[in-house]
Amino acid sequence: MNVIISSIDFILNWSRANSLWPLTFATSCCGIEMMQTVASNNDIARFGSEVFRGSPRQADLLICAGTITHKMAPALLRLYEQMPEPKYVIAMGACTCGGGMFAENSYSVIRGIDKIIPVDVYLPMCPPKPEALLDAIKELQDKIKQETLLERKVFTDNHISGLKEDCGMLIENDFSITNRSILNNKGGINMDLEELKRLLGNSELIDGKVVIKSDLAKTIDFIKNNYGFNILKEITAVDTTNGIELSYRLYSVEDEEEVIISIVAQNEAESISKIFDSAVADEKEIFDMFGINFI
Repeated sequence: MNVIISSIDFILNWSRANSLWPLTFATSCCGIEMMQTVASNNDIARFGSEVFRGSPRQADLLICAGTITHKMAPALLRLYEQMPEPKYVIAMGACTCGGGMFAENSYSVIRGIDKIIPVDVYLPMCPPKPEALLDAIKELQDKIKQETLLERKVFTDNHISGLKEDCGMLIENDFSITNRSILNNKGGINMDLEELKRLLGNSELIDGKVVIKSDLAKTIDFIKNNYGFNILKEITAVDTTNGIELSYRLYSVEDEEEVIISIVAQNEAESISKIFDSAVADEKEIFDMFGINFI
């Protein structure tokens, strides 16, 4: 039986080691070096690893190339969990291995992805050259060739994320949008805040601001139609301790004044693209930069 298993191990490990399919995943400057590894002067195809996949379900190697922040960590974990077994991880770059230049002074960078997912090969340097990545792949291939089917359960148990729910940094907030939309009065605008408070219904007047407890889209539509703020100048986003603060800047051509409506969102926010067509571009940009999904 050992002879049969050994023969199967040899064939299986040889085929898997020489046909690794990496997941296309790069977050920082190490990604440029990873792309250079695919170029003709390095030719990662010599090692059977040129088939970079766009889906984690078709990949068995995650080359984490670049800095991972706390906000990126849930996405990294999700991608890793979607990869089929057996799967492997190469931590490429000093930032990925231990935080790199951000280890001392940055609050937002994770000090090593092994706090999130298991790592098979560490590749430090800032950034590693393509030759170094090829060497890491060769080292991973040597490890794969030593595996056996008899220890498959041990392998899979060692490749499960050891992330604890009480670690605090990766727990995703449930969907919530604060019901406090703040309408800031910007000076000599022709708007009676007390009257606005009465018209909006469930709202308060606090320090010269109308705190509205209603839907964002309905509030913006009301202000546009009743007060002539018919231009959306911009939507901006700021990362705060409570979530992502979104500010909607509306402008009135007739009064030459503007108002700012602000909300704090966690993962999702109301889209106002049906009210202002120009909101589409800003909402797409905020989704790309902050991960807020506009629904």
